[in-house]
Amino acid sequence: QRQLVSAYASFSQRFQQQNRSKMPAIFELVTMARDYVDLWTFLLAMCTYLLLNVLYLFLQRPSNLPPGPWTLPMVGAWPLFAFARFIPARFTELAKKYGDVMCLRGAGPVHIVILSGYSAIREALVDKADHFSSRIHDLFVANIRGGEETPLGILFAVDGPVWKQQRKFALKN
Repeated sequence: QRQLVSAYASFSQRFQQQNRSKMPAIFELVTMARDYVDLWTFLLAMCTYLLLNVLYLFLQRPSNLPPGPWTLPMVGAWPLFAFARFIPARFTELAKKYGDVMCLRGAGPVHIVILSGYSAIREALVDKADHFSSRIHDLFVANIRGGEETPLGILFAVDGPVWKQQRKFALKN
């Protein structure tokens, strides 16, 4: 067994010397980690690094979003509503605390802006209707509908001339 290990080590050294200029830096890093750190320590370090990156990306909040409650990674705002007796009452409590326009984070990287006061809803849906009239292009929905760039139909359609034509047709027939 010692002969096998020494043969492998000498082959590895010769391979590295011959191909040093061709090896990318990440391969050298992995090779060094293999030589100086055991597998469990390396895996623990990589998991910690990935977890910290996910937490950093999750806790990073864009500056143009309205205020809202702090939510947990991966589950979003679910704990805020899981044990509520009446969910609309919970929204009312949050609106008293954060105002008529607030932001919740869904599961994953999705931000949800919630309007709760009459004046905020009127401003969004009447005064600035052209900004808020269309739906977002969701990749999940696009995959369900066959991977189309702009989904057709009324329910998931993006606002525009095609949507207006389909709506007129649906209302007439």
